[in-house]
Amino acid sequence: MGAPMSRYNSIHRQQLFHWIGSHLDEESGRGRLTDDLREEYIGCLRNALDNGLWVKTPRDPDFLGKGDLIKVRRPITCFTEWTLGQSLPHTTRYGRLGLGFPKKFVLARGGQPVTYVRDSTRQDPYTAALLALARVFQDDAALAAALGRRLAGLRDHFDYLTHFNKKIKKVAKRAADSGSRAKKTVTAKPAAKKAPDVCARSFGGTLHYLEEREWRIVYAKSLEGFFRPGPGGDGKPEYYLPFEAGRELFTVVLPDNRTVNIAAQQKSIQKYLFRKDAPHVTLLSLQDIGTF
Repeated sequence: MGAPMSRYNSIHRQQLFHWIGSHLDEESGRGRLTDDLREEYIGCLRNALDNGLWVKTPRDPDFLGKGDLIKVRRPITCFTEWTLGQSLPHTTRYGRLGLGFPKKFVLARGGQPVTYVRDSTRQDPYTAALLALARVFQDDAALAAALGRRLAGLRDHFDYLTHFNKKIKKVAKRAADSGSRAKKTVTAKPAAKKAPDVCARSFGGTLHYLEEREWRIVYAKSLEGFFRPGPGGDGKPEYYLPFEAGRELFTVVLPDNRTVNIAAQQKSIQKYLFRKDAPHVTLLSLQDIGTF
């Protein structure tokens, strides 16, 4: 007999977090927050509570292969499955305002975990299959003649599916000028060879993107009832994804205790986090994480 399902309840109940504020951390010196930056963080929270999560086409979109066949072209919004205790390194990249949602919120809007792929030209049949299908949908005249008007719909379905695939690790950058690199080469004494440890295990290189444990909601016309139009352009979202505080938003994490103190005293924040007709929203600071 299998283990009772109650053993896995903690997995099902673990929240997904959407992180905001990378643009604000770029303004802070070595992560130091001023009260002005704290107010901007609270402004981001207020905007999310009023309008919803930003759903936009990424500035640097994910792609597979050369990016000519498979690329993120649709508006998306992203979450991580890391627990808060494991999320601290994540916040240095994506911002220090975290919004926690149950998995059912994401699943109900067509969201799901990202599938991480090697994106290699060798021994990677998964990516090869994706690229082969993309090539057929794009260029195969016989397929277009056979399917007629159905082709556009199938292309759209396939394009949607490809938005849930992501490289498992970053691609190493090549040096721009091999000639200049040669000039800077300094002859060094060869290091003494160490005897290999035949019992050591090799786990391979760092899997940079896999560590994000990303879930993603991708805009699709069939889901448009969940979205509201956004301003678009100039880095603004094409859509907003509204949510109900307390019933769908369970947790808010702010950068530090002072930011929590400022936010908790503002009525424009209180009315969402502490409603009479819904559960309260848990309010934490990153300084709280790991202390209980």
